[in-house]
Amino acid sequence: MFGILLGIAAIILGALSLKKTKDVGAGKAFALTGIITGAVSVLISISMLFVYISFFQTTEKCLEVGTDDGHGNVVCQIGDNPNNRMTVPAHR
Repeated sequence: MFGILLGIAAIILGALSLKKTKDVGAGKAFALTGIITGAVSVLISISMLFVYISFFQTTEKCLEVGTDDGHGNVVCQIGDNPNNRMTVPAHR
């Protein structure tokens, strides 16, 4: 979430700088760098948010349907392959 906010700030400040550089004529590369790095930051932050949500949902589902391994963990199968297993601590 923090990366999204900083990315948006970088995009806004880069756009403002780009507008000012048209009047002055210097610093256009720095303004474009701010816009590009801000956009990359927003895209990475959004993709990491989706990864986190997906992992959280998978972990919750594993705790619901998995079997206890006798060592305080829950084991569940991921996908159709029985060799793909996920182990999650049973306590939270």
